[in-house]
Amino acid sequence: MKKLIALAAAMISVNAFAENNTSLRIDRVSVPPAMIEQIVPVQEQQQFTVVQNEPVSQVQSYQKPSQFSIAAGYSGSNLSDSDGVKEKGKGFFVNGAYHFDNSSNFWIELDKQKSSDIYDEFSYMGYDVSAKTSFDLTEIAFGAQYKWNGDRLYEGIVTGLGFARSNHSMAASITQKGKVYTESDSESFDYYTWRIADLELGAKITPNFSVFADVGYKLLLSLETDTVCGYAYCVSGRAEDMDLDGVTYKAGLRYKF
Repeated sequence: MKKLIALAAAMISVNAFAENNTSLRIDRVSVPPAMIEQIVPVQEQQQFTVVQNEPVSQVQSYQKPSQFSIAAGYSGSNLSDSDGVKEKGKGFFVNGAYHFDNSSNFWIELDKQKSSDIYDEFSYMGYDVSAKTSFDLTEIAFGAQYKWNGDRLYEGIVTGLGFARSNHSMAASITQKGKVYTESDSESFDYYTWRIADLELGAKITPNFSVFADVGYKLLLSLETDTVCGYAYCVSGRAEDMDLDGVTYKAGLRYKF
């Protein structure tokens, strides 16, 4: 009887041990449903975050603004001296500029103009005089410009200083008692120039190519000297009567690079 009781107790212990081991293996392998529901959203959130960050990693390109430009075109002027004598010229200009930004630039310019021949006829002490005169004006100037830019149009103001040389050519014929005498001469005069203000209006055909027109007021200060002598002395000074001033105008094309 004791052996049967001992055998039964041993079998019960073996079954209990087996059941405990089986439960332990199941606990190690199985995952509670609550944990599965928590893991899935975390994985989805990580995938969403990666997609959202992709545009930030893209490299953005930057185009540096054009810093230099060249312009050329027609130029003209309508100048007069202190006596009201008019000198009208027309010619061409070439301009180069360095642009600090889209609004301001520093420029240097060559302007060359020639006047039409001016004729004059008069009589003096029995002589019939026929005269012809013309001038060539060459200027080198530099200055600054400021622009107000729109989408297609822009306005600008220009000022500058320079140096100019005017070559005057004169020819005259004198008639007396049927005889004709001719004489010709040429002189050069130097000036400081001051572009007090030029107003410019332009249109952008492309971002780097534009067409423009310009009108302004210029002052030419003579560098020549004039000597006036009195009874016992002579006084020399700048020949202010040779100063010129008047309206200037131009039209041209500009390319930035």
